[in-house]
Amino acid sequence: VDTEPHIQAVCTMLGDERLYSRPPRAPEGGEGRVLLWIADESSDAELRDEPLIRELMEKEGENVPIFACDVRGVGESLPQSAGGNPNGYYGADYFYAAYANMLNRPYLGGKTFDVLRVLDFLAGYGWNNVHLASKGRGCLPGGLAALLDDRVKTVSLNDKLESWHSVATDEHYEWPLSHMIFGVLKDWDLPEVWGALEKRRGDTPVAREA
Repeated sequence: VDTEPHIQAVCTMLGDERLYSRPPRAPEGGEGRVLLWIADESSDAELRDEPLIRELMEKEGENVPIFACDVRGVGESLPQSAGGNPNGYYGADYFYAAYANMLNRPYLGGKTFDVLRVLDFLAGYGWNNVHLASKGRGCLPGGLAALLDDRVKTVSLNDKLESWHSVATDEHYEWPLSHMIFGVLKDWDLPEVWGALEKRRGDTPVAREA
């Protein structure tokens, strides 16, 4: 999905039929239900190995299509322009986040925009009842997009960051610059987002928080 000039969100659909560059259309008169997984590190690896995806698939049933998405800087969209370890100290993830901040366009905002454009793409084929799921780093762009788009009817977010305040006050933290928004704590924090999504929360098989 081309989300901005020269930027793509790479999407994968699980299924037996070969489809290139387009999903199937939602059935006429159906509810257009779809499960959309926002990758933590790699949708390709997580579709194969992440137990949570399998459990969510079983809960949704075999008639619900499964899509997975790598937003910018993740998986198939991961840049290799700053050394061999993009997620290491001063790797590509850090540099893209730093440049985005200098341009006053937070990297996390771009990742969230990618999810919104994928929702538009799916809606173009009739998929308007979205169960958005993720874990770890994918919870931030996924959760923010869900807050902004009411086509996301159900949300399942695991191992999510509870607050940016906790990062700001912790001497040692693991969350990268790419998932921060400069100056955000002057106005709001993540508990407000998670609280607003509470009514749409799915009964996730695993309830863990970072």
